[in-house]
Amino acid sequence: MRLKPWIVLVPFMIWPVSYLHAQQHSTSFRIDVGYYAGFAGGELGTNTSSTADMHRSELIIGSVGRGFSFSASGSYFLEKNLSIELGYQFMLSPDILFEKVDEPDYYTESIARITSHYVKIGPALYMPLKRSDLTLSGRFGILMPPGRYFTIESSSSINYEQFDYAQATWKTEKYTFLFSPGFYASLDAAYPIGKKVSLYGEVAIQLASVTYKSSEIIRYKSVTNDLMNEYSYGLYNLTTAERYSAYLKELTDKNNIPTSPDFDETQPTDRLTRRLSASSVGINIGIAYSVRWKDLIHKK
Repeated sequence: MRLKPWIVLVPFMIWPVSYLHAQQHSTSFRIDVGYYAGFAGGELGTNTSSTADMHRSELIIGSVGRGFSFSASGSYFLEKNLSIELGYQFMLSPDILFEKVDEPDYYTESIARITSHYVKIGPALYMPLKRSDLTLSGRFGILMPPGRYFTIESSSSINYEQFDYAQATWKTEKYTFLFSPGFYASLDAAYPIGKKVSLYGEVAIQLASVTYKSSEIIRYKSVTNDLMNEYSYGLYNLTTAERYSAYLKELTDKNNIPTSPDFDETQPTDRLTRRLSASSVGINIGIAYSVRWKDLIHKK
């Protein structure tokens, strides 16, 4: 699903533009922190191990949308119980295992570190509870990632003692994604702790996915030892094809792939794209501050 660029202008088109209209309405500002757990996870990679007597391999299932969250938003009330909200969310994920191979002569591990940025646009409905100071509200809308990327740090080692050969490699690869909007929904309960300030708790669900667009190796080091010498290789030793990749839905011999007779090492390597789940369920705790527009306008 592709989102039209002009959708970003929707909040500004509905924002109050007249003095008289603004007099009758209010706005609310919210900040919160929370944690999101992976939801509806998909395949991330494989975990393989083997010994002289056994071989085991399993899929690594998970979501890249989990992690610690910080959000800030503003709501403009169209009616007493209805507002339109524009928010920003920053998420920092813990280390996520993408690949692991543990064999007698070979070991490798790939760990992803993810930073996410979201813009949220959508309505919010409020329902004050009778005989209580609690106010319930529900939110839903479009989840737009204006910028999203993650890095995968990989380390591998090969050790053939019978040949007196060993190699160790460390690299960091940065992945970027196609623009892919998602959806969010939440339910929260707010309790006033002041005339204009409320404390609230929120349960939220976010449905999103990410599709590879390109990748670049940004750090690289490889050290090889044999019977006589030690060799060291760095980022500058990589060709363009080794360092950069472009991800496509379909590959043919006409693409720049290593098996193509026209493979060009001065161009990025074409690879099949991947789509990863970024869906999550989270809990947030925050503070909301409400004010009427007429108070802002007349404030001296």
